[in-house]
Amino acid sequence: MPVPAYTMRASFELEAGAVGQTTDFKEGSRRLEWNLKKIVGGSEHTLRAKLTFSQESHGNITKEAGPVNMNFTIPMYNASKLQVRYLQIAKKSKAYNPYRWVRYVTQANSYVARL
Repeated sequence: MPVPAYTMRASFELEAGAVGQTTDFKEGSRRLEWNLKKIVGGSEHTLRAKLTFSQESHGNITKEAGPVNMNFTIPMYNASKLQVRYLQIAKKSKAYNPYRWVRYVTQANSYVARL
């Protein structure tokens, strides 16, 4: 999450029992990062961040902070419900032996939430 340019420090508070979660303040690019290694379905996670500014803010901090971006991958889940039922290989080669399985992956590359 981008933060205002005059942000000096950030401290983080994760929920009790948070496992596999890391937080970081990237001072050079002025952004907060929160990484979750694994999320169990139906669960909810919370992060509180306290920012210290070098000057008093006179504008709208939410506009200066920018949108929250999320990147995630869900292995073995197909959001579109498309299925591969039959696949025919046009150019058969004795040097190549295809695997007989399909791996479904749902991946979000540009999920943005604006504050």
